[in-house]
Amino acid sequence: MKPDSIENPKSRELITAFNTYQDGKGLAFYPDWPAPGYYDTWMGATQNLMNGGKPHAVLDELQAPYEKYTASRR
Repeated sequence: MKPDSIENPKSRELITAFNTYQDGKGLAFYPDWPAPGYYDTWMGATQNLMNGGKPHAVLDELQAPYEKYTASRR
């Protein structure tokens, strides 16, 4: 979808960001790809965000298992 055809500014921003990640190969097919068991982490963090968690804390929650896993693979 081309962002220029979207009238809502927030939706246009979302689609533009998604297209940027997709074009830059920043998306994986399955949430478990970044680290083993990551899907459960992702679901829990998403629930925390919906329950009022601070975005930066949720991002930290998502980043920690990935960092731990990649560090163990070096």
